Amino acid sequence: MRRWLTVLAALVLIAPCSVDLAWGRAMDAALQQQLQALYSRYNQDITAGHLDAAQALRSTAARAALEQQLKTPKDRQEYRAGARQLVPDRLELRHASIDDATEKALLIAWADKTTASGQVRGEVDLGFARENGTWKLGDLAMGPGPADIKDCNPAYEPLTAYDSSHPVSLAGRIER
Repeated sequence: MRRWLTVLAALVLIAPCSVDLAWGRAMDAALQQQLQALYSRYNQDITAGHLDAAQALRSTAARAALEQQLKTPKDRQEYRAGARQLVPDRLELRHASIDDATEKALLIAWADKTTASGQVRGEVDLGFARENGTWKLGDLAMGPGPADIKDCNPAYEPLTAYDSSHPVSLAGRIER
């Protein structure tokens, strides 16, 4: 599991970082299926080792960002290997929205993957952009699964219990 999470973190670092995900209206079921099929085709190309075909399914911005990082054959080989390990066995869609004004869409899902150490579940945010009337896969953002997120302790802690000697950053979506 640790290896899969390490690869996951590495892919997040080499994936485009211009996360400009859409938070618009709810998406209809037909478009959800179309975008899930696009992500599935991308994963099939990655699994088959067809990096150029997979990249052709990506948005212009995502492709440009990746091309900056995939300059050598070794870079391409490492990316292909890491991306192949991140292809989920199953997706469970949790949220789908579309922003018609910017022609962007967002799917948020739990991604299940079987690894040598067992079953792993993480969150994947799939950004999409419509370019010339065609949907393209944009940014991919991977995050921890529900088992990796620890509950807060709502009990009062005295001020002396906090270490204020170094800053701490937290990020994530609040979900009801």
